Amino acid sequence: MKLYPSLISANLLNLETMINTLKTHCDGYHIDIMDGHFVPRITWGPCFSNAIAQATALPLHIHLMVTNPAKVIEQLETRPFDCISFHAEALASPEQVVSTIEAIEQKKTRSGLVINPNTPLQAITQYVEHLDELVIMSVQPGASGQPFIPEMMKKIEDAIMLKQSLKPSLKIIVDGGVNQENIKQLAAYGVDACGVAAAIFLSENPIQALKTLYEAATIK
Repeated sequence: MKLYPSLISANLLNLETMINTLKTHCDGYHIDIMDGHFVPRITWGPCFSNAIAQATALPLHIHLMVTNPAKVIEQLETRPFDCISFHAEALASPEQVVSTIEAIEQKKTRSGLVINPNTPLQAITQYVEHLDELVIMSVQPGASGQPFIPEMMKKIEDAIMLKQSLKPSLKIIVDGGVNQENIKQLAAYGVDACGVAAAIFLSENPIQALKTLYEAATIK
């Protein structure tokens, strides 16, 4: 399993230091872009994400919690190994979802679709063939530090089965409340990667916290 520290929970005044500190201990970084409309909170915009891309050679998972993902996508500077993910719930029609996926593909980067805890997998099955990644929110979007919603385990298990039946190359990502206890089960299900915030950045030693998470995710 790959782990992507969610930088929004890091010390923002020392962000470059933290990126350099963790670069040999993780697989990449998770970036949350929130617009204050799709979710109440406002975080970073495209310029900040682009600056982070300049500061690291590691992959970025860019999670758009915005009502107009196409507008943000056109401003992002990404690389082929990065991924831009947007919420299915942000758009009103299947045609809009597909056109947004195509906009990501035109940037020659990986495409991802995010679904909230209350959104059933059946609502996004039609898009799976177009995607590189499917992101399952295991908390409500918009705030770091929330506990993992236990009912999401069944949904994640079903997502793995969906992947196996429709598109084995699809990556299943879990975002929200991942910690040393539940990561074992996520790994056992076959989750490909997790975005992790509080379990890393609320620790006194983020490097050791990452090592502990990787060890817990190793199936024995």
